[in-house]
Amino acid sequence: MADKFQKIVLLGLENAGKTSIVFTLRREFDALSQVKPTKGIERDEFEIFGQEVYFWDYGGQKRYRSHYLEDKEKYLSNINILYYVVDVQDRGRIEEARTYFIQLFKKISGENQDLTVSFIFHKWDPKKILKDKKIHTRTHEVEEFEHNKNLFLDSVFSEITLNKPANLFETSIFDPLSIIRAISKPLFEKQDLHKRTSEILAQYCKKYNFQFGFVNLTNSFELGGYIDEDVVIIPKLNFDLNMYLEKNKRNLIESPFLHKVLDNYHFLSSRFLLREHGLFFIILLTVGYDKSLARTEFNGTTQKAQKKAILEGVSELKKLYRTIGLDNYQII
Repeated sequence: MADKFQKIVLLGLENAGKTSIVFTLRREFDALSQVKPTKGIERDEFEIFGQEVYFWDYGGQKRYRSHYLEDKEKYLSNINILYYVVDVQDRGRIEEARTYFIQLFKKISGENQDLTVSFIFHKWDPKKILKDKKIHTRTHEVEEFEHNKNLFLDSVFSEITLNKPANLFETSIFDPLSIIRAISKPLFEKQDLHKRTSEILAQYCKKYNFQFGFVNLTNSFELGGYIDEDVVIIPKLNFDLNMYLEKNKRNLIESPFLHKVLDNYHFLSSRFLLREHGLFFIILLTVGYDKSLARTEFNGTTQKAQKKAILEGVSELKKLYRTIGLDNYQII
């Protein structure tokens, strides 16, 4: 992979939701009600695809912000990826969030021209979309979130220019995969792994009329994804996909082929392994479609045909990962 060590920081104002994001990544959903604002800086270590990753959660209270800005060498050096979290529900603090980001960026970017910036517009919680599967129109809540997001971006880009395009994500603790996706994509950006995996998925899903496809590690970190434009309620799909991955984690690891129906969707999965020096990394391919749509050729077909299709997807991914190299990883 790219680097053996990456320093990743989560920055933003207090109460923007940074600590809850880290808790979500650690699967500590039962502790969300007990999350307290970060005092100073807290660090979490993850191993993602054999890579050591350190998430630094910086407290957003005003007294801490001034410390970070005054001592750049201590707090803001050697940063690879900057996730800046904005509370999309709090319009009254958009200007304050903008000002703080610009101050940070000017301090950090001076020594790191290769800095990756990701804006996480958090608390994107249109509950009606999650609960009511029949709603296909944009709600007033979503329109408000969009307005606050654009207000922040317009004011930032009117004053500074990033060295490379920023990643933009909309996340919610009620949609855990939105958080996992936001964190995952920049981690695999340097070798275009996420982009190239997503391109393979798009071609493969269109060939078989699947509406969506995802490649994940067993901890749900996403290596690539594709969602057809016909999928209108993406938060609902994310919610069902997360339930499917959680409820079937053991079967997904142990079985070379799995087919389950959950709520509106058929999910088909297979897995393969990457191995290096005796360590195994399980890669999961999951595709699916809305069972109410007759356009997919898999309505009424045999499990044998479904298995053949999913294994073709695995084969295409293996070809890609051999081309990329993934250092000295052996594909099984």
